Amino acid sequence: TLFGRNATGGVIQLSTRDPLDHFSGQIRTEIDNYATARGNVYLTGPLAQDVTANLSLSGAHQGRGWGENIATGEERDKIYHDLSARAKIHITPGSDTSIKLAADYRDRANSLGGNRSLVKGTTLNFAPPPPTTDNRWDVDAPFISHTGIRGGGASAQIDQQLGFATLTSTSAYRDSRLQSKVDSSLSRVSQVDIQYDQHEKTLTQELQLVSPDSSAIKWATGLYFFRGKALLRDGDVTVYGLPTVIARTNGSQTTHSYSVFGQATVPVMTDNTHVTLGGRYTTEKRRYSGYQQISIGMSPFFFTDIAGVPVASIDQAMVFGSQKANKFTFRAAIDQKLTPDILGYASFNRGFKSGGFNLFRADAPPFRPESIDSWEAGFKGKFADNRIRLNVAGFYNTYRDIQVQKFVGPSAIIVNGAKARFYGVDAEAEVAIGSELLVQGGVEWLNARFTDYPDADILQPVANGTSFGPVSGSAAGRAVPYAPNFTGNIRLTWTKEMQAGTLQASVSDAYTSTVYAEPSNFLKTDPYHMVSASLNWTSASGITVSLWGRNLLNKAVPSLQFYGFPIGFGEDYANPPRTFGATLTLRFGAQ
Repeated sequence: TLFGRNATGGVIQLSTRDPLDHFSGQIRTEIDNYATARGNVYLTGPLAQDVTANLSLSGAHQGRGWGENIATGEERDKIYHDLSARAKIHITPGSDTSIKLAADYRDRANSLGGNRSLVKGTTLNFAPPPPTTDNRWDVDAPFISHTGIRGGGASAQIDQQLGFATLTSTSAYRDSRLQSKVDSSLSRVSQVDIQYDQHEKTLTQELQLVSPDSSAIKWATGLYFFRGKALLRDGDVTVYGLPTVIARTNGSQTTHSYSVFGQATVPVMTDNTHVTLGGRYTTEKRRYSGYQQISIGMSPFFFTDIAGVPVASIDQAMVFGSQKANKFTFRAAIDQKLTPDILGYASFNRGFKSGGFNLFRADAPPFRPESIDSWEAGFKGKFADNRIRLNVAGFYNTYRDIQVQKFVGPSAIIVNGAKARFYGVDAEAEVAIGSELLVQGGVEWLNARFTDYPDADILQPVANGTSFGPVSGSAAGRAVPYAPNFTGNIRLTWTKEMQAGTLQASVSDAYTSTVYAEPSNFLKTDPYHMVSASLNWTSASGITVSLWGRNLLNKAVPSLQFYGFPIGFGEDYANPPRTFGATLTLRFGAQ
């Protein structure tokens, strides 16, 4: 309700460190068992009177891939390079004014993700099964898929104390470019590949007026503006054969969004009870234009016959579209201090996520906005002289026009999945045992089901592991993709303070139950554990040496599963295998 764009799934707010008024910094270097070398330098300090700054430089390179392309012998799932820079300047021209200017840039090239292989236990529809190995990160493909990302942005935040409130202006601009080539053949025989060049620019401006901390009534109000443009250049889907077909899509989507919002929290009768009411009105406009060209020829390089005459080139008509959404969303909540250390609360929220157009498919229909009604009640408490912290909440959410990913051949689009219902309970706890052992954990039980989805793609597998392709049918009662019924995590941290420094050891486990990848619930990931551990030594002089291991059970967890008609069932392993390594951190100056 209070900031940023409209959303249905909450917001993750990331804040970078502010500069300090004295010189300090940190140098960090890391190496792992795949020869992935990472380094970071962070410096901060004064530039002039009332002006401070910081600078962060990072780089990474991976010497050995997680897997291999059996067909070519090339390594895959590698970071070729990952370079980034970030800087911030903090100016305080007066005691009531603060100006923060920030900029960042990143250049990354890798073959992480996009290397698609056949789902285990299935076969290809029209080709012999590819060879396999014991390493799930190995593929059998005509080439290694790769991705390049370059982009950055700048922002300015101005805070002005007005006495009765604080006025904050936040302006931001971002520009990024993504280039990718992905093989979807699921074997070394070239059948389908995808390549595209996507360029995005966004401009945002937000004004907030917020009450002072001393105010009995906490309130905030503001305005928000967003402008974005996404451009797809030469989005090619190539289907090899006799003939070979290339479908090339070019398109652009422009978005303008305007919002006004406000929220107030008022004590009721006593300071132990508070009521919060908030509202936001958003109007958003999207415009799309694009076209698709289909070329047919005897090879992917020469779309001509023997006499040099083009076999076929079909320019489909230009596609134009527009979409407008006006939505009022709101929040109502009450909280009650049951004891000095226990807070109970209940809330109702209505939110929405805007719709849009599928850039990669000019012929695909637009998808509508998604809306949610969310009820939640729970408590947050501290017990046993603050040595135990426990938060428990129950929730019930209903979605209308929920947005779902759908594969049309090898490419993905967004469609509306009609209605869905989510309900469950989540809890997190922290227990300090003595002065050296800390136990942290959390669990969530979730029931997420479609309540109405009459035209979903229902996969039709047959006995030999192939498929005749999806048929349209109802997904009502089936699990919503990527919403597991149960997740849980636990972490044990032991800390020993010594005269020469601090020794810390930790071990953690994160459990995820079955995850379904598409509405018919055929493609799925079985339950798995992710176990990690670390051992750290920090000297009194500020040097930290860390030994660590992640995914110690070497669980291969797909990052994507799909049915690429008419080839077969595919999956992608962009999540890392077992990694272990060492990190050295040197800190200097007061942190």
